[in-house]
Amino acid sequence: MRFKIVFSIYFAILVSCQTPIIIQNNKSDYSTERLNKQALINAKNQDNKNRFVKVDTSYNPLHNRVVSGHYMELNKKNNERTYISWGDTYATKKVLKSGDSIIRYSHFYGNGNLKSSYNKFVGKINIDENDNLIYNAGYNVVIGKLYDYDEEGNLKNIYDYDFTFSIFDLRNFLEKKYVTDANKVAIRQFRDFETQEILWEVVYEDDSKNYPQLLIIDSKTGKVLEKKDYIVKEM
Repeated sequence: MRFKIVFSIYFAILVSCQTPIIIQNNKSDYSTERLNKQALINAKNQDNKNRFVKVDTSYNPLHNRVVSGHYMELNKKNNERTYISWGDTYATKKVLKSGDSIIRYSHFYGNGNLKSSYNKFVGKINIDENDNLIYNAGYNVVIGKLYDYDEEGNLKNIYDYDFTFSIFDLRNFLEKKYVTDANKVAIRQFRDFETQEILWEVVYEDDSKNYPQLLIIDSKTGKVLEKKDYIVKEM
């Protein structure tokens, strides 16, 4: 089984970008960021020694305005890429580097204020010759802390995803006992309904079995709590 996701990037032309797209909001006890949608609307394609930018927007003639768009920026100095997709009620920003394993996510409300931010582990990130973004879609793994904000930009909650038996420990364990390449498995975190403990769920292919295999693993101890065939029932 191979899990991968490909985002084809289609961008066209627009006008100029002088105003910062991301604005820092400094609160009394923490710092957050705000998305400037007007700067996205005013952005234009660029290609110079420092950065490469591609922009595409959707114009709605009934509303006589731009209603959604996509923005991609490559920082040529550090090879960091920023992808932003946005509409009237939302925006999502992803920051990553080819060859890395972590994507930094930021989600925004329609008013531009930050909704949530976190790091997501995806195995390994690749960019193909057509500028398509490729990574393991089977990984649904938040690492570190997830920050949750209200519509006014105030911090509501911080959720801690730092487990004793981390995603890195889990991948090493899987490659020692079950698979040759941990990038080709599906991994997610979930909370056990009865114990409220966070557990790892892993689905992987085993050529000696008729079905993919399912592992449930304790996120504190690394103990395998359950192993069985992974059978998806048809509706």
